[in-house]
Amino acid sequence: MARLEESVRLFDKVGDEYGVIDASCNLGLVQLRWGDPNAAEQIFLTALDRARKIADVRGEAWTLEILGECAMILGRRTAGVRYLQDATELFAAAGERRGEAFALSNEALLIIDDLGWLPLPALARDALPPAAEQDAHHASALLDRAEKIFDVLGDARNSALVAVARIRIKILSGRDREAAKDARRTESMEGFDLDWRLRGLLLHCEAVLAHRSGSVRSALAKCEEALSLVQPFGDRPATASMTLHAGLLRKTMGEQDAETRVRKAQGIFREIGRTDGAQLCDRILAG
Repeated sequence: MARLEESVRLFDKVGDEYGVIDASCNLGLVQLRWGDPNAAEQIFLTALDRARKIADVRGEAWTLEILGECAMILGRRTAGVRYLQDATELFAAAGERRGEAFALSNEALLIIDDLGWLPLPALARDALPPAAEQDAHHASALLDRAEKIFDVLGDARNSALVAVARIRIKILSGRDREAAKDARRTESMEGFDLDWRLRGLLLHCEAVLAHRSGSVRSALAKCEEALSLVQPFGDRPATASMTLHAGLLRKTMGEQDAETRVRKAQGIFREIGRTDGAQLCDRILAG
């Protein structure tokens, strides 16, 4: 991080605004993944202001896209949607299709997270209420648009990411058989084996499905493996969710370290500003 901070200072010293913006965004990404999301947000907002002052449309679009991801981690749906929609418009106007698809898919992921992608809500068997179902349909439509672009670009990795997002929607909607079938199909997609983080996200979907079917030991094994794959990438929201799920599964099995897992998840949720996750941990610990 120190080298990135020095890079920002050097670009600023020589008056290279484009360099400042790019280096600032890289610094913000490091803060977002492994440091302080709130500090990252301030870095991105400063970069956004500088991009707008010099009419750097590409820099503005990518900064807005990253701000959307930041808002997703911080649980700020309204702001996140606004950032990502603005980014989508700028990318489309500039003809930058991959950026457009990223913004569309991240808006869908933000909606999915807001629907309750935490273990307890995800384990509910009932269908989503009408308002939430409408949001799920909107997320699916965004994924459709993103998938078409990734297909045209031949971007197999991100096509697989869209497929995993669809599985999450089906799990939340109680469509377990469809989700399980899609999970098997996704595993065979081109390039899937090369992306360990994506495999971890899919494994967590499979862990939820196994838990719902009553296969607690299988669910725990999948959840622990998913955690080992995702955690090294600095994906703290996913790490917190999987850690909490592992704690719940261990609690069901009567294991002594279950509470430790839940408290660890609670600490991560607090660090990234996800009060919904921290409060859920409170309820589990109180019970």
